[in-house]
Amino acid sequence: KMASRSFTHQPLNEAQKEFRMIRLLPCCGNDSPIEAEMKAFWIDDAREFTALSYCWTIAEATCEISVGGEPFLVRPSLHAFLQIWLAEKRQGWLFVDAICINQNDVAERSSQVALMGQIYRNAYQVLAWLG
Repeated sequence: KMASRSFTHQPLNEAQKEFRMIRLLPCCGNDSPIEAEMKAFWIDDAREFTALSYCWTIAEATCEISVGGEPFLVRPSLHAFLQIWLAEKRQGWLFVDAICINQNDVAERSSQVALMGQIYRNAYQVLAWLG
């Protein structure tokens, strides 16, 4: 089902080099919708986190997850990764550019892309998803 309302990213403090991460909430089964919370962190103060590197496909974002209680559409390949992350009972903060960066805000997107090298260097681990 398509979202009738859409998720709104809260503005970031560029002076503090803020970036957002998500944390998936435990769910009760494969049919349960994926739910995540989102929080902004200062880049020099971010706790241990995982950064996801994956291939953006041409597929449309048609899979709905919930971020902060609001619907958010992701591509099927990213949805598959999130399902596996949950199935493996993984926890912790995740940096996923397609979700954490406001893709509709050109200014934010360019400033966040400039930070991505530092974000990936600061990550506890970087996972490459080829699915």
